[in-house]
Amino acid sequence: MQNEQQNPNLAPQQNNFQPTPVVKSKRPLFSRGNIFIIVAVVLLVLIIVGVAYAYVMKIGPFAVTSPYTEKNLLSGILEAASKIKSSSYSVSMSLAMGERDNGAKPFISKLSNTDEIIKQYKNDYARANGVTYILGQLAYQKTGAYPATLAALRSSYASSTAFVGWISDPVTGKEYNYSVTEGGSNFALVINFETNDAISAIKKAYNFSDITTIINGKTVTFTKDSPSYLYLSSTLPKPFIVTLSDYSAYLPPESKFSGSISAQSDLNNEDSADWKFNIDAGGDYGDMTYKANLDALKKDGMYYFRINNMPGFLLLMLGLDKGQWVKIDPSKTQENNYSTAGSLASGLPETEKFYKEHRQEITDLLKKIIETADSDGLIHLKNSVRAEKIDGRELFRYDLEISKNAIVTFYKHLQQEVEKTDITSDYPMVIDTGYIEYLQSPEFSEIFDYYQENSSLTLWTDSQGYPAVLSYSFRIIPPDSATQLKNKQANIDFRLNIDDINKPVNIEAPQDFKNIEEYSK
Repeated sequence: MQNEQQNPNLAPQQNNFQPTPVVKSKRPLFSRGNIFIIVAVVLLVLIIVGVAYAYVMKIGPFAVTSPYTEKNLLSGILEAASKIKSSSYSVSMSLAMGERDNGAKPFISKLSNTDEIIKQYKNDYARANGVTYILGQLAYQKTGAYPATLAALRSSYASSTAFVGWISDPVTGKEYNYSVTEGGSNFALVINFETNDAISAIKKAYNFSDITTIINGKTVTFTKDSPSYLYLSSTLPKPFIVTLSDYSAYLPPESKFSGSISAQSDLNNEDSADWKFNIDAGGDYGDMTYKANLDALKKDGMYYFRINNMPGFLLLMLGLDKGQWVKIDPSKTQENNYSTAGSLASGLPETEKFYKEHRQEITDLLKKIIETADSDGLIHLKNSVRAEKIDGRELFRYDLEISKNAIVTFYKHLQQEVEKTDITSDYPMVIDTGYIEYLQSPEFSEIFDYYQENSSLTLWTDSQGYPAVLSYSFRIIPPDSATQLKNKQANIDFRLNIDDINKPVNIEAPQDFKNIEEYSK
């Protein structure tokens, strides 16, 4: 500083040094700090999405336990249904031809013994003819004068060859087992059949009684009080699924049919329940269409109905006015000579009367069937129960199927329960011991598997366990001989909806009506 002050005229020395500019470095996008932030954001988003999904799907912490398991599904539904005192419900059915699903095929029996079954049935057909002839001849005998042997029945109108064929088994060639019983006042004719179809035909005979016609498996003992005419078709009856397939061959490729019944009921007064329903149906068979619509209701013990739509010739036959309410007073059904319409309409109170008289019997039997089905595991869940929203209702879905392995056990247990009651005469098939043999046969197994493959059964319940929706679908595959229906199938759908359970039901009688007597002749 002194030198500078002493030499003011001295020029300062040039400094050529330039400072290096400071360059700010860019922080990497995926640095350790940024990665933590990104991961945290992603986790937060996933948590929010997961919570929302769990809430919508009712899983995890938001899960709602389904009312039933596979073990108590049927009995639980029955108990819940018994608590329904009022409701709105609808039953719909539709049939429509559509494109054939991949892999869908008409039913064709693959059993190796089909020819054998046909042969067995032909033998039973011959036996049925023989039984009819023998019982017919014995019916002309005086009481106490039944012949000691079948050979004594020879008719002067029958050739020797035909007579021997009638009294002899077509396989063994031996005379049927026959003996006189009860000191000559009765007889026992024992025939060993080979097919379930023959046994079924015997049980369907007019005035059949298991007391006078004793059936043990496929062995049948006929007596003087057995039906004297035994009808058996000359050809082996087809399984029901094959019959449906054959009938479907006559449907036009564009045919459609639909029908529904919607109703409301108030069962709080069991002796005089109020209800109303509507029946709606329509069909399109290509060259022909039709519509039908009918309203009916019951209020304070009186019945009312109205036809809204009906094919013209039917409406003319009934002799009713379209759109007009008609009143039926049950107390007058026996006092007036009604028209055809009146006769049909009077069936409403008769049907309800029949139900009331047999309600307890039907309820008890249904309860026993369902309890037995549950205990034997007859119904199986195909998938896990899951929550679904159907028509705005939060419901639980049960995809059901029948367990083939449980069918025979269920049927045997059902027989044991029915034998404890006095309803055996009203439900003969339930006590048919020969039917168990059919359920264990390869023929039944084959048909059952086909049904399972081509049908679906689904039940929905609400959170309280009340039945809400029941759906059944089945597809019918026309036979290959129906060339006009190639690559087509008939889709059949049934659906039951139950809503407004135990909510107030308002059913009002119409004010503008005619009495059914006004349509009497």
